[in-house]
Amino acid sequence: MDTEVSAKVFQNPIILERILSSVLDENNTIPNQCLRFVSKSFDRGYLTLLRKRNREIRMEENPLFRGFIFVNYEKVDIMKLASYFKFLNSVVKLNVRNIVVDRTENFEKAFRKPIHNSLLKGLIRDNYNSIEKLVGLMDLCDGCSDCIRMSETCQEYGPIYPSFFEKYVAPRHFDNLIVTEPQLNRISNDLKNLEDLEKRLPSISCRKLTIGFSEWSISYINEEVVKTPMPREMVDMMIEKWKVKTVRINSHYSMKGDNDYILKNREFITPFRLSAPFETTEKSKINFKFDHVELNLAESKKCTRGITTNQDNEYINVIANIRRMFPTDYIKITGVHVYSSTLRELYFVLYQLRETIYIENQSNLRVDVELFTRLNKSHFDRCSSFFADAQFDYDGRVHSCEIEDSPIRRVFQRFEENSFRRGVNLGKRVTYKGKNNNCVINFDVLA
Repeated sequence: MDTEVSAKVFQNPIILERILSSVLDENNTIPNQCLRFVSKSFDRGYLTLLRKRNREIRMEENPLFRGFIFVNYEKVDIMKLASYFKFLNSVVKLNVRNIVVDRTENFEKAFRKPIHNSLLKGLIRDNYNSIEKLVGLMDLCDGCSDCIRMSETCQEYGPIYPSFFEKYVAPRHFDNLIVTEPQLNRISNDLKNLEDLEKRLPSISCRKLTIGFSEWSISYINEEVVKTPMPREMVDMMIEKWKVKTVRINSHYSMKGDNDYILKNREFITPFRLSAPFETTEKSKINFKFDHVELNLAESKKCTRGITTNQDNEYINVIANIRRMFPTDYIKITGVHVYSSTLRELYFVLYQLRETIYIENQSNLRVDVELFTRLNKSHFDRCSSFFADAQFDYDGRVHSCEIEDSPIRRVFQRFEENSFRRGVNLGKRVTYKGKNNNCVINFDVLA
């Protein structure tokens, strides 16, 4: 009887998949291939689970493991990467559509080409037309014909190569295009005038434009060393010609291509930096407002320090400059990691963020800030009593403070004990509402 019951259980693909899901940690599937040899049903169940877990391929480096790369948070020997991808193709029958290459800018040059070729020849092969998302490959490649060709079907693509501007004649739409400050400056260096820029911009459209900039890079304008600015006219023209609805700004401490170089054509290109004094930033002439603008600080050091502490004022103007450059009534600041381990330390961080937001007189503005702290879960029990009466009066603008009862949560992957492990950040939303200026600041405080 027990044999009959177990046979029925293990022949049921839904039950078997749940059993395998509970047994196999999502970041440790590869070492447990021995389960395939238990039975044919286990083999099918294992491959089905692997297929579901690899619908999107995410690749990233961890500097602790030289010669390895993490594929969907599983450690793979770079020299065996092509074989692993062939296994996903031929045995698992994976039809990958989304590929994200992240944090590989510091990879040794000797590893970049093998990873790039394994991705193209082992995983994608002839399925170029099925790729819908290709992000981050620029760190491994300088714009080969295969990588450019995949932009023809992608909805999300980038960072774009200079040759991308020569690719499109017929109009097409992207959901998200990614550009970087070093590439924008290299393209602007080759321009003859603004009319030349307009001719070079392809006739495409995109819902979201993602702009990556380096906090570290410096350049030379008229033999003067300056923090590398972006070409404003080029960004403005992209936004208008491509009918951009929302903007995401990724602040990187450093990025590929941010070495020192000489900037040309500054007689008709206006350089701008988000850290510049806001009074020097001319307000945009765009006649519409973006749905929202996101400032992503997940890979930032200087900008994060500048808006959350009083140690570095370089980026104190960032919110004012964003609103001047990209007209919007809604700004998101995501991926902010701070060292606050007490509510008192957290209060000081919130104070500094309010200073940043209100360095220029603001009205009709909503700002959502995602804060990852070192608080304990127990701190949130005292959050309401600590902040409940924490009204503040900023230059005559009174703000009330509210703490939402319902908790908030974020799922994340944390690296510990030589592998990635799934975890959950829990927290509370602290909201400040301006009584006269129609401003709302939401701090999502997570631990």
